[in-house]
Amino acid sequence: MSILPPDATEASRVRYQLASELAQACPRELAQEIALTGSVSRGVADGDSDIELNFWTDQIPPGSARERWLREMGADPLVVDAMPGADGTAWVLCFMRGIQIEAGWQSIEQQRTLGGELANGNVLDHERLIVAETLRAGISLRSVGLLAEWQAELAEYPPTLGDRLVQQAVERWSWPLLHRALAARGESLAVTRNLLGDAHAVLRILFALNRQWEPDWKWLRHRAGELTITPERLAERIDEIFLTADLVQAVDLCFRLILDTLRLLPPDDKSDHAREIVTDCLRHPGR
Repeated sequence: MSILPPDATEASRVRYQLASELAQACPRELAQEIALTGSVSRGVADGDSDIELNFWTDQIPPGSARERWLREMGADPLVVDAMPGADGTAWVLCFMRGIQIEAGWQSIEQQRTLGGELANGNVLDHERLIVAETLRAGISLRSVGLLAEWQAELAEYPPTLGDRLVQQAVERWSWPLLHRALAARGESLAVTRNLLGDAHAVLRILFALNRQWEPDWKWLRHRAGELTITPERLAERIDEIFLTADLVQAVDLCFRLILDTLRLLPPDDKSDHAREIVTDCLRHPGR
């Protein structure tokens, strides 16, 4: 029986079935806890979506054991991490029945440690913060109770986390911005880098204001509609910034979005100063 959202796409249902088969057949020595995450668990997968499977064990099995099992299941492994990467995950990238599968193994202890740090509001970097949202949207395919434990731990947004993330993001606009000068020179790479950083800072502020865990930004269009404290047309305005061919116009669009976002913040020295900086940039286009 599927436990996908009621309005899940057909592509999600097909991928859920394949993920369930893999989890059911996985030897116990390879995983104690298995969860489905990503677009499939959210029910929004399409024909190009992969399957994200998470496996937790006391000790990550050797790459040869993981690869051998997936080959026995009919998968064609392309990349097998012999050792865990910087985030502690050992990945296997493979294809099965024409569908790409990203299977990641982590130790239970490492996930427990990260979960505690997230729940206590001690994680500020985006790449680790998105683990909270990933786990919360996960669907258990095999469990000894760990996923439910982690989801309960992350059910409440840490009380101090939002303020810390906002202050960190606002720092970005605490000095004169050079975007327009770079745009006037046609320095598209530098301008795009700045705009991308600004867009990420805006999003971090908005998810913090709404006391929602940051998602992977590829879910922006799906998640932006769930925000109650936000400028109008958030996802569309971000699209406009990056789809506009005129660099100067893109900078202006970005500055207006930043200013609308900063206006949502309560007054304080840092946010007030940032508003002044961005307002001045809009009032004096030649600077």
